Amino acid sequence: MHEQSGGTDQVLLANLRDALGSAHSALGHYHEALRYQQQALDIRRKVLGENHPDAATSLSNLGATYSELGQHQEALRCQEQALEIRREVLGERHPDTAASLSNLGATYLRLGQLHEALRYEQQALSIEREALGERHPSTATSLSNLGATYSELGQHQEALRCQEQALDIRREVLGERHPDTATSVINLGMTYHDLGQLDEALRLVDEALDIQREVLGIAHPDTVGTLHHLLTILSKSRRIPEPMARLREYLDELPFNHPARQQLEVRYKELLAEQVGGFRQPQAKGQAQQKKKKGKRR
Repeated sequence: MHEQSGGTDQVLLANLRDALGSAHSALGHYHEALRYQQQALDIRRKVLGENHPDAATSLSNLGATYSELGQHQEALRCQEQALEIRREVLGERHPDTAASLSNLGATYLRLGQLHEALRYEQQALSIEREALGERHPSTATSLSNLGATYSELGQHQEALRCQEQALDIRREVLGERHPDTATSVINLGMTYHDLGQLDEALRLVDEALDIQREVLGIAHPDTVGTLHHLLTILSKSRRIPEPMARLREYLDELPFNHPARQQLEVRYKELLAEQVGGFRQPQAKGQAQQKKKKGKRR
């Protein structure tokens, strides 16, 4: 009886470690997330066994964090193990098996193995539509991943179709101000960028930034990634004074010690220097006042 209670305590501890890992991951603290997720996996393997579904969940979470850290081979190893367990224990048509297929597809996409990515993502979407329905968040995730792969393959109209469907589902099911909805808005915006429709791309990415600043904060890795997307679009656009002024405001909100700030500032200054025709450059906060004190004029 005591032994059983101890096992239960260990399972609860693993669940707590897993939840802490997810919380750190959501905040962009990926090294901390990795530490807690590895602890959860170790406990679950010891208490529940190597092939338990919860062990597969830990492997899947670890794989996602390794992907965020750019360690894609480690991510691939974790996602393959998770898929193997889920296929064996849960079956081929289980939603969790579909999730593993989708995760594996996303990992192959990051590795540049596009046809492998496409194959896994199509399998995942087929299962999720059957098991969860057309309007489920997981179905939206698979559509989003599929759209990203079509974009990389240069099939931009197919990508547009997938991203529009994913956004429609997330807006309906998760709401307008959810982080995943913002991700879909960005994906759709960058698809329009690929199609050369820069005004629409700019509008959508700006909309996504508004959501991310509110929900995640300006310093979150996802928000910073969107700032990079905005710079990419602006580098090809000629209608930019107002968007550049907004970008300047966004950069001023970013803490000076943020690891991405220097790179973003360099890209921003390079973009200013490249513009043809000239326009009054937006100033950083305090810049005008400082120059006034020195007696200088623009």
